Amino acid sequence: MLTRYVKIRDAIKMVAAVEDLLPRPSTHRQIVQLVNKLEDLDSICVKLQSEDCTLGEVRRLFDTVMAKYPATSHHLGASAKIVHLPVFEDAVVKLLSDREIIQEEEENVACFALPAPPPSQRGSKKCRLRD
Repeated sequence: MLTRYVKIRDAIKMVAAVEDLLPRPSTHRQIVQLVNKLEDLDSICVKLQSEDCTLGEVRRLFDTVMAKYPATSHHLGASAKIVHLPVFEDAVVKLLSDREIIQEEEENVACFALPAPPPSQRGSKKCRLRD
């Protein structure tokens, strides 16, 4: 509704019957700022719904939102109540970012580690294009 108001405000000003009902200019500026913030947050929500969005990308998006809107850090931070295993999340984000993990983080993700392939199979697979 606010987005529609911002789009048609100039046309509304031409209608004398509703001219007195329009917000003051200072209120209008606040509405425009709010609509811009909501559009920013909506674009983040769309990215979060992407099929190929990884936990690392989610953390980076949340960090971006927290930097721009500090009031959200209580809900989006790595130590937020919704994060059940902060050490696990930190480990996964570091692994996805190719950063080194500490011992405690390694222990939290160890059960998900794949066994190392035998030396005979390492590097033996070659990709070929179809002839």
